Amino acid sequence: MEFILALLIFIISCILMVYASKMLVGALSKVALFLRVREFIIASFLMAFGTSIPNLVVGIISALKGMPELSLGDVMGGNIFDITMAIGLAVLFSNQGIPAQSRTVQKTSLIAIGVAMLPLLLMVDGQLSRGDGIIMMALYLIYVFWFFSDPSRITRPYEKHEKCPKVEIFIKNFFLCVLGIILLIAGGYGIVETATVFAQFFGLPLAVIGVFVVGISNCLPETFFCIQAGRNNQEWMVLGNIMGGVIFAASFLLGLVAFIHPITIANITFSVIARFFLVLACLFFLVFVKTDKQLTKKEALGLIVIYLWFLITEILLRNYAF
Repeated sequence: MEFILALLIFIISCILMVYASKMLVGALSKVALFLRVREFIIASFLMAFGTSIPNLVVGIISALKGMPELSLGDVMGGNIFDITMAIGLAVLFSNQGIPAQSRTVQKTSLIAIGVAMLPLLLMVDGQLSRGDGIIMMALYLIYVFWFFSDPSRITRPYEKHEKCPKVEIFIKNFFLCVLGIILLIAGGYGIVETATVFAQFFGLPLAVIGVFVVGISNCLPETFFCIQAGRNNQEWMVLGNIMGGVIFAASFLLGLVAFIHPITIANITFSVIARFFLVLACLFFLVFVKTDKQLTKKEALGLIVIYLWFLITEILLRNYAF
């Protein structure tokens, strides 16, 4: 009975977070249009932050409850899913793949991969300490400073078919952002509460629950958005959203969690498997982006196969690892 109730709460929480994230992303887009910022800024920061809020909420709540490994699994599993499945599905639904010729995209892809693998380097001693958390948050602030140091990356004029939203619309969407955050907090709390029930029922550690249950559910907003962007030929939104989300989650978010409560990895098998596939996904993604500076449908299938391989490996080794 407890499991059924937890499952019901988890499903409701996921639906709530997906709906709230979608509402928040839409509101942030209108706010960005009012402020006249470039599209890549919208995707890399506003939309990426909006779709990362569920991860942020889960991370803070789990750290305050003394189980930060849930957030670590969430971030690692989410990054693997985003770099493989989310981008792969977006490319498959696009017309002719996703181009990546922009110098900003090329530079950001290198930063995203480096930041994604940064926690792996800091966890060599088996822990993400408060000092590591400070380093990770500082690096994110340095990245933000670098990005906004060039005014040409930020502002843009309105296109012929665009017009500045009225102040009333701006105010309305600002309050929708606030409402979206409140709903996300409620959904994040529900997911963290049910994660412990799942861990006990299946006999799995919280880190693994974070990878497959929390991680995937929190990836739904950006996955849905990327598929729609790919179908509508808004390719710049796909890479911007994913790379921005990966950078934010693997640096500032995880750094904040480690600062609140240091993260210790007790299960070596899980750690090695997750690290291996994260590195593999990052390397293949980087090679595909650099090759002809675009992502093709064949390369998308390769990224999806990497995630399925990761999933099958975890399932087959579960009895031996735990």
